[in-house]
Order: sequence, then C-alpha cells, then structure tokens
Amino acid sequence: MARILSLCLALGYCAAVLVPPPAHGEQSGEPELRAQFLQLCNLAGAEIKAGTRKDPFFVESYAVRALCAAYDLTGKKSYLDACRVWSERMVGFQEKMLPHGAYYMHYNRKPGEAKGGWYVADSSSIAMGVLATSVRCDGAEKKRFLNSAKTFAALVMDNYLGKSGGVRNGLWPKSDDEWWCSSGIFGSLAFLLYDETGEKRYLKTALGVVDWLNGLDPNQKQPMPLSEMGPPLSVTYTVSDRELVPLSASTVTSYMVPLPPSGTSRCPLEIDAVPFGLAVIE
Repeated sequence: MARILSLCLALGYCAAVLVPPPAHGEQSGEPELRAQFLQLCNLAGAEIKAGTRKDPFFVESYAVRALCAAYDLTGKKSYLDACRVWSERMVGFQEKMLPHGAYYMHYNRKPGEAKGGWYVADSSSIAMGVLATSVRCDGAEKKRFLNSAKTFAALVMDNYLGKSGGVRNGLWPKSDDEWWCSSGIFGSLAFLLYDETGEKRYLKTALGVVDWLNGLDPNQKQPMPLSEMGPPLSVTYTVSDRELVPLSASTVTSYMVPLPPSGTSRCPLEIDAVPFGLAVIE
C-alpha cells in the first residue's frame, strides 16, 4: 500500500501528496521525524487557534492540513480543535464576502467590500483547509464546513472555469486568462470534493483541469510564469517494498487521475502551490 506519494507538478511549484490516513496511534518507522513533526504541530496549533498571525490565510491553511494529519496520527483532540476554530473563522468571514462564496484572504478585498482583488488560487488553499477539517467533524459542524467549500467551488465553477478546462484566477488585475496556479490548486479541491461527496461535476471539473495542465506550454508568455515562481524540486514517490523512484515533470499529471476504489478508506489527493517546498498533507 502506498505510504507517501509526493509529486511535483508544473516544474517544481505545484506539489501533490497522497497519504492514506493511518490508524490512530500507529507506530512510525521514522520516530525522529514523527517527533519533530508533532513538535511543530504543537507550536502551530496554538498560533492557529489564537488567530493573531498576520500571514495570508492560504499560508495558514498549510498548517491546518498538517494539524489534520497530526490528529490522524495521534487522535489528539487539540490538533483538530485548532482546525475547527480556524475553519469557523474562515466561514464567518466568507459569509460577509462579495462575491458570495468567496473567502477572505487576509489581504486585499475585505468582508463587505465590493472592490479590490480576490484570487481563486489562494482561496482554493483556504477551501482545502476547511474541507480537511470538515471530513474529521460530525453533524452540523461537518455540514457547515463542507457547505462552505462547496459554495466556494460553485462560485469558481460558475464564473471562472475556462472553456478549455483551466481556471481563471478570479478578480486578478494581472490577467483574466486561465492560469496554471489557480488551475492546479482548484483542480485539487475539485478532486477532494468528489472524493467526499461523490458528485460527478467535481470529477469532471478536476479531470478537465488535468487535461488543460497536460496541454500547457510552460514556455508560453503568461503572468507570473513557472520559471519565476520557485526552483525545481526533487520528485520521488515511496511505496512499501520498493525503492524511491524519481519522476519526471512530464509524468506527474498521470498520477492525478486514479481515485481510490469505491468503498475504500479516504485517500485524498492534494495539489498545492507552495514556493520552495512541498504542500502540507491531508
């Protein structure tokens, strides 16, 4: 069974991680790494819950998904509680945003304002943090967070999904064209929503994004091209009883399409744009 699948999409900027959630209390083969990871989560959890940082919320969403992974590893309620507080904060801002369904990014357009930039790429990362929290909650809280992510997805699919399958970056002054970054991150969200809901419209959108990314020429003129957004990363995947095998950028998207068989445990695929590093896992 695959333990970790880390992929580098779009010349080292968009990273994807596939991790089957381990059983609570499962022993890791790398105790030192695990201990360091949980130590970082202990620090992050307190700050995420306090809500006093000045970072854009998409940056905080990476920590939220790490805390979700820490909860899966340990069953420690404080990790999930921090995610719940953060997600409720995001939904509270979202309910006051224009256009309806948008997330407040902690910069540019604020809740209640009708002017200013608002971006699909950064907001999609926020949505994945809210969704990662939702699948670990129950009852009305689970529904509230899931509906938040679905409302955001509807906004994007109704207004910013291009005819060729790519995704435009919302109210972005640099360009109104489909863009590799907004496409990659929203495509990830669409896969995750399909995994959670089974609704075919999300799968259709996600596969359309894959087709668009497969046909993208990274050398074509575009705003904020891949070559300027971070150095290439080493791409490997790990499977039990097999060695680390390097992957070329041209093969990455072929790993995005397969989904877990029906009836299996959650095994979500995440893609995220993170300069100089790998996206935090769910």
